[in-house]
Amino acid sequence: MTEDRSEWAELAEWWHNEVSMDSTYRSAVVPLVVEIAGSGQLLLDLGCGEGQMMQALSGPDRIVVGCDINAHLLGMAAAKGPTVRVSLPDLECFAGAAFDGAVMVLVLEHVNDADALFAGAFRIVRPGGWFALVVNHPIVTAPGSASVVDPTDGEVFWRPGTYLTSSPTLERAGDHTVTFHHRPLGALLTTAARSGWVLEELIETDAAGYSAAPAQSGVPTLLAARWVRPGLPPAAG
Repeated sequence: MTEDRSEWAELAEWWHNEVSMDSTYRSAVVPLVVEIAGSGQLLLDLGCGEGQMMQALSGPDRIVVGCDINAHLLGMAAAKGPTVRVSLPDLECFAGAAFDGAVMVLVLEHVNDADALFAGAFRIVRPGGWFALVVNHPIVTAPGSASVVDPTDGEVFWRPGTYLTSSPTLERAGDHTVTFHHRPLGALLTTAARSGWVLEELIETDAAGYSAAPAQSGVPTLLAARWVRPGLPPAAG
């Protein structure tokens, strides 16, 4: 792969400045990823960006490999660990059952084919391994979803918009636009299950103040989930 022809070719600077450098990203998203991630010595960060999650999950006995489409972001991520340039959801460059676990943070919303992504992750994670996901909560990604203030008493309600319909939208990202794919929670969980994943833990948090998806207190803003691949890991030796 020699050229990034995706919309992300022009969005590296926006991602780095507006999202990864956001203090609430570090205070709300990073701890949630650390909490939902499983164990293992070799992990894969799908859509690693500049490598912030690689750094957060790495340790003396753990290597985190990062993959991304954007060469500029991968250049920054290379300081945190090994990197591979891929265009998600294509994971054919990785061997089957190669990783103890995989993580994807605020990236699934930008992947058109979620079925291929979950299936690909299932193939490259060993039996007994895991896949962890953090996304903007579906209740805030639906077109038309927003808070509504009652003008009579100031009470704040949440309008779900077209929550039940899976649909893409174009959102402003600096001087450009980026595609967000809204998927209701039921569709997300069904896609994972059809690929063979077994849900182990699901966390919802309001993460009030997170700039990428502003929320009122009590309305979920972020969703984190961890699935396991059924089966026992290969015997050592």
